[in-house]
Amino acid sequence: MEDFKAIEEVLQEDMDDPSLQFEKLVQGGIVNKAALFSSDKNPDKYFIKLNKHSVAKEMFEAEKSSLDFLNQIEIIDAPKSYKVIDIRDCENGSAVHVLQYIPDLQPLADYWADFGEKMARIHSFNSTLKDDAKRKESFVHSSPQQFNYVDKFGSTFPRYFGEFRVAPVQTDTWEEYFIREIMDPLMRGIEKKYGDRGLITEWSWLQLNIYKLFQDVSISPEIIHSDLCVANFGQTQNGPVLFDPSLNYAHFEMDLLLSSTEDQFDDDFFTSYHKILPQLEGWEKRLEAYKFFYNVIMWYHIDEEQYKTSSYSSAEKVTDLIKQMET
Repeated sequence: MEDFKAIEEVLQEDMDDPSLQFEKLVQGGIVNKAALFSSDKNPDKYFIKLNKHSVAKEMFEAEKSSLDFLNQIEIIDAPKSYKVIDIRDCENGSAVHVLQYIPDLQPLADYWADFGEKMARIHSFNSTLKDDAKRKESFVHSSPQQFNYVDKFGSTFPRYFGEFRVAPVQTDTWEEYFIREIMDPLMRGIEKKYGDRGLITEWSWLQLNIYKLFQDVSISPEIIHSDLCVANFGQTQNGPVLFDPSLNYAHFEMDLLLSSTEDQFDDDFFTSYHKILPQLEGWEKRLEAYKFFYNVIMWYHIDEEQYKTSSYSSAEKVTDLIKQMET
């Protein structure tokens, strides 16, 4: 509470609202603190995130641009982002993200099929733009598209997995982006953060061979949420709601990691999802690569033995899988 009370005046000034005031703390997730603020000028409350990490402002800006995009394409409901405020000069904080508060938001229970269909539409949105552009080429007086197809993986803006920063880089292939721009910097981050050399040694071989897990399919860039877990979506009476995104152009299967490894996703999600995007050959092998990423990113954020052990076990499993493919 003290953190939010300390920045109350900063928020009042930046939002041009002297009546803006702290109300109560709420759940903010692994990397952020969060609180509700109320205002005499706005009948709706604000959901405000606070992060003290050095990358907080950039991280919140990535989230803001992602929410803005989701609200523009209108496939699924998402909270409105009002403003990212830099409070780095304040000893009690680095940056905040001012968001729409959704009072009737609940854990997803009634709209699993709807959610699966909408996530499949998001995961195929970029390809749909490509197909639409081709169809419009046959019309002399076709109108310009609101959104354009993106033929590269990655982003021109920094993207985040939690507080782990992915550089604003675009590549021609998924393998190049996943290996060079995500996994290798993550491994270097583990080494720098914990002084651990063992995993980087395992990675030296995987770095040259993990691409073999992706050879069964043609992978095109699609929009992913980047952390599609049950904590990052819910429902209102109007249907499913998606939040906490860091949208990126990547392999859509990466977004299905947690849905495929945890028991919290209802079967209706998968039935609806795969009607639009059928499961592809070699999925199980690629899933192991994404499990490896997940275990390492969890260790990066949480220095606990269980995540270190899982990272090593996952590296060994992926190594064995690739070697079995070669025999």
